[in-house]
Amino acid sequence: MNTILGLMNIVNEWYTDEKQVEDIAVAYFEDLFHTTQPVDMRDTLLAVKNTVTQEVNRTLLKSFTAEEVRLALFQMHPSKAPGPNDFWGSHEVHNIDKYLGLPAMIGRSKKSIFNGLKERIVQRLQGWKEKFLSKAGREVLIKAVAQSIPTYAMNCFRLPKTWFDEISGLIASYWWGQKKDERKMHWLKWDKLCAPKSDGGLGFQNLHLFNTALLAKQSWRLLTNPHSLFFRIFKARYFPQCSFLKVQMGSNPSFLWRSIMSGRDTINNGIRWSNQDGRLRWPLWNGTKTGVFAVHSAYEMLESDRRKSNTGESSTTAKMRWLWRKMWKMAIPGKVKHFMRRAYHETLPTYQQLHR
Repeated sequence: MNTILGLMNIVNEWYTDEKQVEDIAVAYFEDLFHTTQPVDMRDTLLAVKNTVTQEVNRTLLKSFTAEEVRLALFQMHPSKAPGPNDFWGSHEVHNIDKYLGLPAMIGRSKKSIFNGLKERIVQRLQGWKEKFLSKAGREVLIKAVAQSIPTYAMNCFRLPKTWFDEISGLIASYWWGQKKDERKMHWLKWDKLCAPKSDGGLGFQNLHLFNTALLAKQSWRLLTNPHSLFFRIFKARYFPQCSFLKVQMGSNPSFLWRSIMSGRDTINNGIRWSNQDGRLRWPLWNGTKTGVFAVHSAYEMLESDRRKSNTGESSTTAKMRWLWRKMWKMAIPGKVKHFMRRAYHETLPTYQQLHR
């Protein structure tokens, strides 16, 4: 066991008290690393002995001759190179595959580029057989795992609609308990399951609309961060003479720029401008109380517009909202809540439903 019984200070006085020993140790290291902030370091540098003498320096600076080059080359091993010994160990790569989980190069076939995300979703869903999870458990797995996997890619790129259709089909099949090549009955359309729980749905994400909401966030960044590097790069390339809200797509745009532009319409439909002294000052987002853009509010706006355009806002749905909210807050098992919801939508496998 290491123990310091005492220390001697700079005037050779011995101390054994714990507090005094501590003060001596602190004072020693403070003095050791203390600086007077000197400005002129020439005297100090003069005391440092030169490693390279003037004679050696003249030799190094002298121009080399052809004979010296020939001698140096012929003295080497045939398979070695001048300079660092051996080879660098670097491999030539013609096509960089991925960076941070995203494709570094985007080709013409966008669907094939993002097939890796599809495979990851399939692996997650196939790892959980339906016999282990109830409907409530599947709901959590879909929302927390399957639908969260492509989120990072959707923040940057506009993924193809056909890709989203395939993913939605895979998730829907898992939800209804379908395995491999089985053909299970889908009792309700996927779009209805994507409706909010307060409207009788399950709140699953419509990934296509969620992709638009995420890209709208990038458009919002371009609109509200004029001093950022992100803004300066895109302005210099795509809209040097006008504002972001007025710029056209342009000729030969990059896939990233087209993706960001696809979220601009959402921003245009959801902003208002602050007015001060009769002049427009700053964009405010209508979906939040603070006026700051939020992805969830943009998604809710897009989902609401989709349902209104498809079926219209029914009075029955509005009247049932309070009942749905009350049901989902009840302190009962999740599987019972799902049973009640299916009973309301008449999607239970009863004799009458099976023989329609």
